[in-house]
Amino acid sequence: MKNREDQFYLPSYVNIELTNHCNMKCIICPHGHNLIKNKGYMDFEVYKKIIDELWECSDFKPDRINLVGVGESLLHPQFIDMANYLKKTNYIRDLVTNAYFLTPDKSDEIIENDALDII
Repeated sequence: MKNREDQFYLPSYVNIELTNHCNMKCIICPHGHNLIKNKGYMDFEVYKKIIDELWECSDFKPDRINLVGVGESLLHPQFIDMANYLKKTNYIRDLVTNAYFLTPDKSDEIIENDALDII
């Protein structure tokens, strides 16, 4: 058994920010203070590369992928495609959202596609 000082732990999850666009101005967030200047969306090919490399890595196997960041993930035009891409993995698929865009239609689309495990 290793000494306590020799032990290290890898994180059990990875946060991925699909966009830094947001519809809110919460006071606890950089958006609430106009600190986000260069807004954009993650390219789907970059996203796929991140997921593929995480999945293929033998040294680091997180349990969960959280779609979260200073932006609202549901604003990404390819959100459903990105969430669906995670289905090829065994990761728990989690979304942190302000729920503003979680309309009945969007909710149905997520459920019908089995796109997420946790919202």
